[in-house]
Amino acid sequence: LAFGLTACAGGNTQKQPEKTSGSEGLEYTLSNDGEYYICSGIGTCTETEIAIASWYNDKYVTEISSSAFYDCSSLTSVTIGNSVTSIASSAFEGCSSLTNITIPDSVTRIDSYAFSNTAYYNDNNNWENDVLYIGKYLIRAISSISGAYAIKDGTLTIAASAFNNCSNLTSVVIPDSVTTIGDRAFEGCSSLTSVTIPDSVATIGSSAFYYCS
Repeated sequence: LAFGLTACAGGNTQKQPEKTSGSEGLEYTLSNDGEYYICSGIGTCTETEIAIASWYNDKYVTEISSSAFYDCSSLTSVTIGNSVTSIASSAFEGCSSLTNITIPDSVTRIDSYAFSNTAYYNDNNNWENDVLYIGKYLIRAISSISGAYAIKDGTLTIAASAFNNCSNLTSVVIPDSVTTIGDRAFEGCSSLTSVTIPDSVATIGSSAFYYCS
């Protein structure tokens, strides 16, 4: 995935992400094709409030790897660089002190359990009508949610497994701000009979509506 200047009608250009260096000591791994970096772990960083770089060794950072910060219990805050597009499974799972999470609009994919069992996730005050959002991202709904549900306007992405096995959910309305429906997002929603998907959605993940009988 490469970021560059794109010519548009009228001579306008698409702005590149800001190049930020992030917290010292975090681990970054070069992608297999050598085009970008992946944030892969805490490394030697001792800070409790971390910032993940957008720019490392003259390339953009576009991913956070699976389990990168798993069980980092000392983390209290994370700000993700605005070049990151993907947060892999369990990336911050078990970060039991993590209360502040800033996800940039550049993110288009959040995999299962990325923020499970963080302090933010476990705080009931952060759940709105049995659904957890982090900024513009819908992370998870409790499995007992029932009836009709309208996703908040302004939401950009429905995370993987967000409504997994919500067997009493009967209908869902997705607003025209959403661009991505994650893998297995509605898997096992066996009572789901009505879904409104707007034209804004560009990606529907694998098995997104599997077992919606």
